Amino acid sequence: MSIVKSVVKNTFWLYSAEIVSTISSTILIILISRLLGSVELGMYSFIFSYLTLFSLLSSLGLPSYFIREIARDKSLAKLYYRNVGTLRMLLCLFSLALSFVLFIFFEKSRTPVLLFMLALPAVFFNFQGRMIRHLFQAHELMEYEAIARIIQKLIDLFAGGYVLLSGKGLFALFIVLIISNLVYFLVLFISSAYKIILFKFDFNFKLWGTLIKKSLPFWFAQIFLYIYFRTDIVMLKFLKGYHDVGLYEAAYKLIAGLNFIPLLFVVSLYPVMSKLFIENKKLLLSLFKKGFYYLSIVAIPLGIGTFLVSEKIILFLYGNEFLPSSLALKILVLSEIFVFVSHLMGYLLNSINLQKIFSISTFVCAVLNILLNILLIPRFGFIGAAFATLLTQGFNFGLLFTFCSKKGFKLNLPKLLWKPLISAGAMSLFIISFFKMNFVLLIIFSVFIYLIFLYLIGGVSQKDISKIKEILKIKKT
Repeated sequence: MSIVKSVVKNTFWLYSAEIVSTISSTILIILISRLLGSVELGMYSFIFSYLTLFSLLSSLGLPSYFIREIARDKSLAKLYYRNVGTLRMLLCLFSLALSFVLFIFFEKSRTPVLLFMLALPAVFFNFQGRMIRHLFQAHELMEYEAIARIIQKLIDLFAGGYVLLSGKGLFALFIVLIISNLVYFLVLFISSAYKIILFKFDFNFKLWGTLIKKSLPFWFAQIFLYIYFRTDIVMLKFLKGYHDVGLYEAAYKLIAGLNFIPLLFVVSLYPVMSKLFIENKKLLLSLFKKGFYYLSIVAIPLGIGTFLVSEKIILFLYGNEFLPSSLALKILVLSEIFVFVSHLMGYLLNSINLQKIFSISTFVCAVLNILLNILLIPRFGFIGAAFATLLTQGFNFGLLFTFCSKKGFKLNLPKLLWKPLISAGAMSLFIISFFKMNFVLLIIFSVFIYLIFLYLIGGVSQKDISKIKEILKIKKT
């Protein structure tokens, strides 16, 4: 399969799964918000943010190193998969146990503790499934993980939605999440056994040491990334309480729902970029430029458009109680413009064996984010957390752009971005002029105007359109 067809196939499956995932998660957040309120939403969000942090502590960067090396040499798959899988499972059990001990030390209320206990198995099954996901990713067979996740999220949506609408509350929802994550893990485990490798425990301690040593730069980057993406939730809880967490999460969840667009695109490109670094650096530079541009033509209108209609979005989805979240949404969506392209630059550095540089940049940004949250949250609450995210993401973009430029991947931003900026400007004028229009119609017409202007000024080349048509034609035959 050609590089282009491989990227398109994997991107299609990943986006399909992520669309279902985003819709399911967003509907559940809306139901929790409308039926239970901001405090319950705050508990839900804090528990999973906190647990995810500790689960990441168990990864040690092994997945990113695993994917890169298997993508380059498939003969390593069995040895690496069984040893990495064994090591990660043990580390995950340890980190979740540690997270529970610390949680009950700080949290004295009975309800959050019981909910936390129910969340533990759900997170464990999810992270074991993700390990198998990395195996499929390294073999560029993302459709299997996508199907497993679609099944998982449909269980979340229908069973979770049912228990919430039936008035059974968060406890019943958490039981649903245990079941859905167990199903996710089992589907991936069985699929990997039949399609690639049957998992068995392997305790090659010498290999473990080598893998950990080479994976640590990836791990530092992942931890630091999580810190400046999600440390605000943890700090909000301790500095302000569950109410502020709920108001912030209402806005953040909508932004997080956009993250799948750049992340899955880059996840599809990562194995390809890793191979091109060895085989064809010129083609890698071309792929980087194209990827940056097409992420930008999505990020710019999303950021500007959402900024202009944030109040309408919050009222439409959450109701009057969450109207204060609209200001946080305005701030966070601007940071998302930086996030879109920063994903690509970070993965590029990983693919060209410069993960240490990426780790340094994420460490600096993690420290900056923590300091900004300490300064801003006590005075401005969840709005301060949003500003901390925006400032950190802007700084992170500048660092990564500088590093990539110095390593031969320099971009001419004005030349690259003038077309989507002009098109977004035309869209903005329409939104401002017809702001009182029906919300749904306003969104539809705004997207249409942006795309028309982008096409008229040559924002999408005929060559690219022809290539997409050619790929689609091949896939049909």
